Amino acid sequence: MHEDHEKKLTQFFREQGKVLESAMREAGSPLPEGLTGEALIRDTLEELEQFARSPEGQAHSARVHEIFKQVAAERPAGVEDPAFLERMRARMEEVFGKGTDGPNASA
Repeated sequence: MHEDHEKKLTQFFREQGKVLESAMREAGSPLPEGLTGEALIRDTLEELEQFARSPEGQAHSARVHEIFKQVAAERPAGVEDPAFLERMRARMEEVFGKGTDGPNASA
């Protein structure tokens, strides 16, 4: 079963790597020579996994979870509220700063 899962992941990385390479070329920013879309996706996911397991990542995740619960409680329909995503985005910017609501944000 683990082998089948690995085959599916490898296929996914290859396919999405090609999609990424194509999109980057079309956008006028091709990947550097020698770097494949597959390698970029794999490396990025590996870095994200390492971050998620780190104390900083755990703290960041806990903070995001708290923000999620707060924003859901503020909206009349909770996470189903049409304004939920926009309010969540705004709240993340308030807490972490504009454009820094990802893994590299300060917790």
